[in-house]
Amino acid sequence: MARFSRFANNAGVQGCLFSGIVAVIVVFGLIRDFRMGHWIVTVPLLLGALGLTYTIRGILVENISVMRVVMNILAILGIAAVVLLPKMDGPEPLWMRALIIGFLGTYMGCYFWMLSDDRIAVV
Repeated sequence: MARFSRFANNAGVQGCLFSGIVAVIVVFGLIRDFRMGHWIVTVPLLLGALGLTYTIRGILVENISVMRVVMNILAILGIAAVVLLPKMDGPEPLWMRALIIGFLGTYMGCYFWMLSDDRIAVV
């Protein structure tokens, strides 16, 4: 629980709202994947992304200034991809769903593990 309270203190209200919105999007996407039978790909990918970011959390915290820039660029690229990709009729292909869930899992994992670390304190 201490990790969640550190995250809330470091991320602030806006960061917590952002994380909550992304978490809701991921949950709804996973519910859809369970209905379509794609969970066999997306759930292990999400767990792998979160596990990977957990194992590299020390590297993330030690290089937080670089990671901050990288994560901002990735967020902009992700938003641009959503805007520029053609709108599809019907469900997305599995490769696209896997790419999206992998990206969101990695991004949110990095965000959470960096801002909930003992060595990071936003004043």
